[in-house]
Amino acid sequence: MIDMTARVAECGYPGYWDAVERFVRNYIREAQFFITPEYEALYRSLHPGEEGDKGLAMARDFEGGFQGAMGINDRCYAGTTMDMMGCCMPEGMRALHTAWLNTVKRDKAGVRVNMCFDRDAPEAKVVSFAPKQGRMTVTAKVADAFRLRPPAWAPRDRVKAYRNGVAAPVAWDDGYVAFDNVAPGDALTLTWPVLRFVQTQHVKN
Repeated sequence: MIDMTARVAECGYPGYWDAVERFVRNYIREAQFFITPEYEALYRSLHPGEEGDKGLAMARDFEGGFQGAMGINDRCYAGTTMDMMGCCMPEGMRALHTAWLNTVKRDKAGVRVNMCFDRDAPEAKVVSFAPKQGRMTVTAKVADAFRLRPPAWAPRDRVKAYRNGVAAPVAWDDGYVAFDNVAPGDALTLTWPVLRFVQTQHVKN
C-alpha cells in the first residue's frame, strides 16, 4: 500500500505523501516488535521462572520484526496472540525503506523534501519535530533549489518559512514551499500548526 501510494505521489499528486507518512507513523512503526519493559513484565507474569526465561530468549530473536493481523487499536487480533508471518518481515522493511528513500529526492527541478521524517541524505539533512510540533529543519549539503512540503492539511496562511533563522517569504510551488539559490550549509525551516481532526471509518463486520 505504501509503495503504491508513493507511486501516485510521484505522478504529480504530492498530497499522497501524507498518506505514506501517516501509515508509517500510525501503523508500521507500531507493528515493529521490540521487547519493552512492559512486555517483559507481562510475559514473566504469564510465564514465570525458567519457562519465561526461555520464551523471552526466543522472543529476542524476533526483535525488529513486524507483526501482522493487527487490530485497529491493538497489536494482536485474538487474545494474547501476536502473529509474525513470513510476509510481514520483508514488507515491513520495504515500507520503511520506501518512506526513507522518498523523504528526500533530487530531480531536474532541485531537491524535494516530501515528508517530515529524519533523514541524513547526500543532498540534505532533515530533522523532524513531528508529531509534537509541526516543524522541519533542512540543512542543505548541495547548492540547488529546494522545495519543502508541509502536510497538505496545514492551512497555507499559517505555514511559516525561515532561512538561517530569518523569516522568509512563503512561496508556494505545487504544494511545496520554494527556497531558491540555496547554498550548502543553509538551514531551511518550515513550521505549521498541529491540528486536531476526527475521521469516521465504517468497518464491515
